[in-house]
Parts: sequence; C-alpha cells; structure tokens
Amino acid sequence: MSLFTLFNSRSDEGSAFVGVFVNKWLWAAIAQSVLLQVVVVYTPVVQAAFSTVGLHPRDWIVCAAVGSSVLWLRELVKGVARAAKAGARAR
Repeated sequence: MSLFTLFNSRSDEGSAFVGVFVNKWLWAAIAQSVLLQVVVVYTPVVQAAFSTVGLHPRDWIVCAAVGSSVLWLRELVKGVARAAKAGARAR
C-alpha cells in the first residue's frame, strides 16, 4: 500500500498521473522495493527469517488491488474537488 501512497504524495490537488514518469529515482526506488519484496516472499533462507511463504499470482493481484485502492480513492476525491472548484469559478 505504501508504494501506491507515494504517487498520492506528489500533489494534494493535482492528479498523481501527471508527470508520473519524470522522476527516475522514484521509479528506481519502487523497482528496488518490489524486488526486495519478491526476495522476502520467494527465497527459502529469507522466507525462514521472515516467516513468509510463496504467493500464488492471484494473491499478488489481490494485494495490488487492495493496496492500490488508496491511490484510486484519493484520485477520485481530488477529481471531485477539482470539478467543484472549476464549477465554483464558472459561476
């Protein structure tokens, strides 16, 4: 979930998807976080240290869907706020 929150943190009012590919360091950090997560979940020695088990691809999809809900809901709230602000200016 925190990886999706990164995108929301870019702007309180603007869309998280504007200029999303500009920051290469952010994408490098995201790639590294995902890689480390995969290592923790699938490497036997690390699995024992962190008490994890391998996940089925369906489980990854569920995790991504639930985790990304933070991003989608916040984008919805920001979109409604932008529309209300534009409507108020038009009056």
